[in-house]
Amino acid sequence: MNMAFFDWYNKRLKKLDMWDMLLIKTSVGMFALVLGAFFAEDIKPYWWVFIIIMLLAMIRPYYKTLK
Repeated sequence: MNMAFFDWYNKRLKKLDMWDMLLIKTSVGMFALVLGAFFAEDIKPYWWVFIIIMLLAMIRPYYKTLK
């Protein structure tokens, strides 16, 4: 990878605030629960709820970084 990618990446990250970082952490956590749903019977009936939460949590950070 060249340095232009890292420069672009750093400019995009500077646009994020505390709430965006919290939403990113939430979406990653929901993704982990969806993956865990394939191995744990307790989580399996609610996998669709975790996917919805994950997608909703990803909207604002993606919008701000790709704007």
